[in-house]
Amino acid sequence: SSLTGVTTIITALSQARFPLVITGYIGRKPQAVPPLLRLSELLGIALFATAPSAICVPYSHPHFLGQSFGGKNLLLGEADVILIIDTEVPWVDMDDNAPRSDAKVFVIDIDPLKKTMGWSHVDANLICEADSQVALEQLVKAAESLDNDMLESQSLAKRKEELVTRHNDFIGRLDALESSLQDESAPDARFVFTTLRQTIEEVTPSRGQRTLWLNESITNYPASFDHLRPDRPGSMLISGGSSLGWMLGAAVGITLDARSIEKDYDLMVGIIGDGTFLFAIPGAAYWMARKYNTVKCPFTFGLRHTERSSSHI
Repeated sequence: SSLTGVTTIITALSQARFPLVITGYIGRKPQAVPPLLRLSELLGIALFATAPSAICVPYSHPHFLGQSFGGKNLLLGEADVILIIDTEVPWVDMDDNAPRSDAKVFVIDIDPLKKTMGWSHVDANLICEADSQVALEQLVKAAESLDNDMLESQSLAKRKEELVTRHNDFIGRLDALESSLQDESAPDARFVFTTLRQTIEEVTPSRGQRTLWLNESITNYPASFDHLRPDRPGSMLISGGSSLGWMLGAAVGITLDARSIEKDYDLMVGIIGDGTFLFAIPGAAYWMARKYNTVKCPFTFGLRHTERSSSHI
């Protein structure tokens, strides 16, 4: 029963030494993110995103320890309890990149068996077919009902402190890398993403919190997440499947949709690589944009912190 499953998962998470949540697309339903964060805060659970196709965990959250697009997860060797929720492929099982033999693994997904992905399989103690928001709200309710001695224990407090330290180290490494990029002879994608984020924070009324990102950076997905550092669920959209060339047409449609429902975006930013740009049939996309009057940018700004470029974004 669902109650038995909830009890089993909460018991394992609460008794774990290093519990870990892996997610990939829970942020497609932004309402599911708050209960995920609440569960992490209650039980001191590390959060990791694998090939995210949406904002699953805010980069500012103190329990977020990073993301991976290559199937590698350095946390697997530590985790004794793993909760996989809304994830296509949580890891690629090769080169010692697999859970510990004694780890307890739980899966929650609307399609946990991945019926259309014959090669995808996770050995788990419990596999649950469920809506992630509903399941997480049940888990949070069960966690909140735990004995106060457990929720206020020194061991749990220490676990939370360690997660905060590791999160700060993770963000600190990104900050240090961004500082070092200023001295490079030629800017790379990381430099561009960093400069874009910093500039938008400066020129938009919401300091970037009401920016909608349309991200089709493909090979630069890892850098785009780490250096744009999106924080608000629903604030970044990514194409799915083999849909190269999605961004330009999507920008027109999303602009029309935002206009019709009066979304309060300060700015919509599209990111696309040169090859994917050509796949988008730019002539047709720009004709649509002109036809439906969707190209209106209230901000004009250049790359800052550098004299190497006067190009406008």
